[in-house]
Formats: sequence, C-alpha cells, structure tokens
Amino acid sequence: MPQIVWSVRPDGQFEYFNRRWYELTGVPHGEIGEESWLPQTHPDDRDACVQALTEAMRTGEPLQVEHRIRVRATGKYRWHLARARPVLNEEGAVIRWYGTCTDIEDQKIVEQALRDARSDLERRVAERTVELSSAVVALQQEIDERVAIEKALRSSEERFGRAFHSSPDPMSIVGQAGSRLIEVNERWEAMFGFSRQEAIGQTMTELDLFGGVEDREAWDRRLEIRGPAPEFELDMRTREGSRRRAVMVAETVEMAGSPVSSSSSAT
Repeated sequence: MPQIVWSVRPDGQFEYFNRRWYELTGVPHGEIGEESWLPQTHPDDRDACVQALTEAMRTGEPLQVEHRIRVRATGKYRWHLARARPVLNEEGAVIRWYGTCTDIEDQKIVEQALRDARSDLERRVAERTVELSSAVVALQQEIDERVAIEKALRSSEERFGRAFHSSPDPMSIVGQAGSRLIEVNERWEAMFGFSRQEAIGQTMTELDLFGGVEDREAWDRRLEIRGPAPEFELDMRTREGSRRRAVMVAETVEMAGSPVSSSSSAT
C-alpha cells in the first residue's frame, strides 16, 4: 500500500507496521515499540499523538490526529493524517485497532498558501479601506467647502442684486462681447423709458440711447478698459427722444467667466 498501515492492541501497544513505514522512516524492520515510532514524530506533535491514542483507547471512539513524520531520505518532516478504528468481537469488546497514516504535506502547503493569500487580501482590503475612508473624508471636506463657497457666492449675489436694483442711480450690466445689455435696474428703466424685458439683449445703439456718434464712440472706448474706467460725460437720449447730460461710471468684471461692464449714470 502507498500509505502507512499499523495496528495496536487494546492496551495501546503497537504490534504491526507495514513496509511503507520502515521505508519512509528508516526504522529497522520489525521494530514496533513506542521507542521506535514516537521519535519519528516531530517533537511538537508527540504529546498530541499520545493524548489522541490514549483517549481513543479509553473511549473506543475512532482516532484522528495530524502530525509530522520524519523522512529518512531528506531528514525533513512531512505532515500526515493518522486515522484508526477499533475492531470489535461478538461481545462488543475492542480486540484490535487498525490505522493508517496518509501524507497530507501538499494539502498543508496549499492550506498555508491560502491562509497567506487570505491574510494578504485582508491586509490589502484593510489598507484600501483606510485609503477609501481618507478619500471619503477628503471628498466630504471638499464638498463642504464648495457648499460653503456656493452659499457665500449666492449670499454675495443676493446682496449685489438688492444693491443693484435698489440703487438710486440708473445702473446697467453690459457684455463686452457684442455690448448687449444683460441687466438693468428700476432706476434705469425710469430714466430711459424702456422696460427690463425690452432692454435686455439689446445694445444701447439699437435702443438709440446715445446723443451722437461721439458719445457712442466714447462709450465703446470705456468698454475696452479692464477694471475701473475714468468717469466721463456724454449725452444720452430717452425713449421719447429727450436729451440728458449724464456722468458715466463703468467697471469691467468677470461674470460666469466672461467680462462684463457694470455702469451707472447720474444726470
């Protein structure tokens, strides 16, 4: 047989080993006492083997224990699974135990590799979890910061809107590209006679608000200036055609990534 086979008397004394045992361990053929088999067992496994055999003898229950056996050819130990069952007589008394030792070294190697792989996986999962947790915290902080910034911007826009529409001076916001009106306040509507709906999207030229060509050219030159522009005077014309002399104050700012000019006029 390719595996070790042995037998034990009811008192626990070994009485037989097959040829595989002697070939594997190098024990002289015929030696079967405890002094011959126990030294072939790894020192760390000897107590477990003796206890398992003793317990089986006491209870009559099948024996099963893993232990390492020294291999004569290599001088190293290989894992084996020892199993034994009792043989009973007609009265039910144990008359002999028959057992085997099966080489499980390869299985042990695979099990250890699986344990190592599992430990490595758990370690990497733990590390990744920490990384993801840190990323989540960082992302939440970024979200909180953006929410705070957006809230501040909305608050700033609301304050600007209230100031813009409640200003006692006519005010308008004009896009530099195309010079079209983006927003006007109520005072501007009252001064020039155009409603907000009529004015937005139109140019001041299309609304015929300039008193003359020189006034339009002066206005266009001011739109080309980035930042605050110097005050200047020009003639303006209302919807009804009446003329007014106005002092214009303009400043170019960024709005949604595009330059616009905010201007106010006093007559």
